Amino acid sequence: NGVTPLLSGGADGSGMKVAVLDSGIDTDHPDFAGRIVAQACFCSGCCPGGSNAAEDNNGHGTWVSGILAGNGDVAPRGALPAVQIVAVKVLDANQSFQNLSSIISALDWVRVNHPDVDAVNMSLGTAQLFSGVCDSNSGSLTTAINNLRNIGAVVSASSGNQRSSSSMATAMRSTTTDLYAAGAYLTSTAMGGGIGTNLHGTSFASPMVAACAIALKQAAPNSTVAERENAMRNAPTQVTDTVSGRSYPFLDCMNALSQLVAIPDPVFGNGFE
Repeated sequence: NGVTPLLSGGADGSGMKVAVLDSGIDTDHPDFAGRIVAQACFCSGCCPGGSNAAEDNNGHGTWVSGILAGNGDVAPRGALPAVQIVAVKVLDANQSFQNLSSIISALDWVRVNHPDVDAVNMSLGTAQLFSGVCDSNSGSLTTAINNLRNIGAVVSASSGNQRSSSSMATAMRSTTTDLYAAGAYLTSTAMGGGIGTNLHGTSFASPMVAACAIALKQAAPNSTVAERENAMRNAPTQVTDTVSGRSYPFLDCMNALSQLVAIPDPVFGNGFE
């Protein structure tokens, strides 16, 4: 994924903010100490701490947050150890959400209350399959995402692991999938202040894309959302899925950065990689 080398160039998430829509976060985990700047819950009947709390009661959100933002005190360091975290609980204890309206409400809340957010990650679970472009299935969701993009935030979402070769929202092989990233096998933060191991799935690839998008913005603050998205899509390596036969770009954050700014020698070594 190429996010780690950006740390040597100062792209560690300092001064940046990410919103994580998931099952919440272990608010007491040492790896997030001092960096959870806001919490909210949009989960009907499943907000045990109320609408202003995002305490994780599943574990998934804590795993995802650690991959993106863990500081390495307990679990291995995440991609952006200094980024600020807005934790938004939208998944229940069974790692599922009730309806799209709750997701849309959460996205709108982030936009209104955190207009300085730099990326939003949604590693969400649903059993539904969508064969076409997702924009045609929910105009309101499309609007909510575009509103965030308009204020400078890249929005990433996991494509799901239902193994469909033709559908999206729970399919990593759809024609509408934009980008592949590493999602196995990972070690990250876990509920109870501990470590989760052997993590795998598109849920854990998506936060790497969000992390890269933030690193790109930190390193190239004058870049647009579209420029950052296109730089990630224009990756030099293509991965071909053996089931569908389709090829997808594989996230290379250093290459994406080189498309936006000149990389200094201390980062690349010789400046030409």
